[in-house]
Amino acid sequence: MKKRVIIVGGGISGLSTLHYLKTLAPDVDVQLFEATDRLGGVIGSDFVDGYMCEWGPNGILDRSGAVRELCEQLGIDNEIEFANENSKNRFILREGQLRVVPMSPGSLITSRLLTTFAKLRLLREPFTSSSKEEDESIQRFAERHFGKEVADYLIQPMVTGIHAGQAEQLSVKSCFPLLHELDGEFGSLIRGMITRKRRAKKQPLKDSKRKGSMRLLSLKPTGVYVLIDALAKRYADSIHTGKQVESLEKIADVNGVRKLFGLRFKDQTTTQADEVILALPAYCAARILRALSAPLSTNLSRIPYAPITVVCLGFPLTASPRPLKGFGFLIPSKENRAILGAIWSSSIFSGRAPDGKFQLRILLGGAGNPEVAQLTDAQTLETVADELHDLMGISEEPEMVRIYRWNKAIPQYMVGHSTILRDLENNLSEVQGLHLTGNAYHGVGVSECIINSESLAQKLAKQYNKSFIVAGIA
Repeated sequence: MKKRVIIVGGGISGLSTLHYLKTLAPDVDVQLFEATDRLGGVIGSDFVDGYMCEWGPNGILDRSGAVRELCEQLGIDNEIEFANENSKNRFILREGQLRVVPMSPGSLITSRLLTTFAKLRLLREPFTSSSKEEDESIQRFAERHFGKEVADYLIQPMVTGIHAGQAEQLSVKSCFPLLHELDGEFGSLIRGMITRKRRAKKQPLKDSKRKGSMRLLSLKPTGVYVLIDALAKRYADSIHTGKQVESLEKIADVNGVRKLFGLRFKDQTTTQADEVILALPAYCAARILRALSAPLSTNLSRIPYAPITVVCLGFPLTASPRPLKGFGFLIPSKENRAILGAIWSSSIFSGRAPDGKFQLRILLGGAGNPEVAQLTDAQTLETVADELHDLMGISEEPEMVRIYRWNKAIPQYMVGHSTILRDLENNLSEVQGLHLTGNAYHGVGVSECIINSESLAQKLAKQYNKSFIVAGIA
């Protein structure tokens, strides 16, 4: 009998897992069920009066090359667009002024973002000792290596931009594992990077077709959603929308021989599977698993989420008194502003605004200011208007407005997150055939979701293909 695997969740993690399993284990019956009537989760886009607005992620940082390879496999690599040269210009607010982020040692010397004292403090980094703590906050880690000012005005806003979290609470071990490894092995990050670079030169080059990039990428014409749409079209026969899973249980097959998973949907229909992959936010997986495994459900509930409100605004070019040649800006929490920052979308990718216009994406909320994400639309727009007037000198009313609200947007890898993951692994070992993937565990970005889904699919396909061989011999 053909092995049946069910994936629950139609976001990028679920869809990419479907793709890799279909590719690597073609003899397995893989089906995907999504609770809503659309796929993509927080990934989506709208066209409004010539503006293209994205619901969630507005680009992908593909360091490993996995995203480009997936695009090639789906035949959409010709639609890839890299962020233009403007994206190299990034700003951080300090004392009410947008100041350029130094991107090289030379620019660091002349930077107005940091004081002379902070720049001199960086000279002590090569003498940093390894932390004796098993895990520590990003803030504490940054202060040890670079000093408090750099931690407050460079690291903290960067963490906000990636995780919408508070550096004082997030785990460096889980959010930035490479930095944690360098600290543990070398103490100094600078010495560690230099040593690893030397080692890499002595090692033979790996035979890999993948080519990673530090440039943000998107796709034409609908942004990141192009990837979702391509996966949805390719595997349409294996995707079922509008099917919300309510519960999961272990049952025996009709002969009482095989142990199966029984899935019950909200519409009271049921189905069965040999194995189940939950590609869901942790809190959704926790709800489904209450009856099957209370410990697993409880541990999944330990992963908190931060709320985010995304406001897309369109203006004529004449509305901005300054040229918008940059990626945008982030705001350190010390500045006590109502917004987290803004992305100058139409300055870094094409198709975001009509000719003679520009689009801004303003972010509000996060773990440090969750109440702002709960403002009404009118209050949100009033807050954004005040901030843009103060920070960018924009006083005109926008001609285009779109507001996207995510009450549980980004999972927070708090100090101790690795302990939660270890507990989850122990729980999963007691429920054979159940698997978890998604951005709640080993990386919050789209690229990490794809990499983790591929890794899971490779592991499972190896097991499945081996079992087919054994069955064939028998």
